Amino acid sequence: MPADRQHNQLAPRWKPQRIAGYSPELETAEALNVSPRTLRKWRRQGVGPPYVAIARRFYYSDEKRDAWVKSREVIPVRSGISGYSKRQADNVITTQP
Repeated sequence: MPADRQHNQLAPRWKPQRIAGYSPELETAEALNVSPRTLRKWRRQGVGPPYVAIARRFYYSDEKRDAWVKSREVIPVRSGISGYSKRQADNVITTQP
């Protein structure tokens, strides 16, 4: 068998296509600074960012990924809210309708 034909057989038959507004699994893992394995685990557990599956490939909406990251934001208790002390912040939170 010619060397160039043998090389073609070893090359991937399909490359993930770019979908506007979506990133493939590897790029999403890099953007979140986690391994692709962690992203797969989150998918199985149902705790990661939203995704779509197309032809057994997983794509993540860039917009929804960013919203998912923002939804996990934690405001430390000691930092207060807008300069309030913890006691004032608790009062503001409990007295709002």
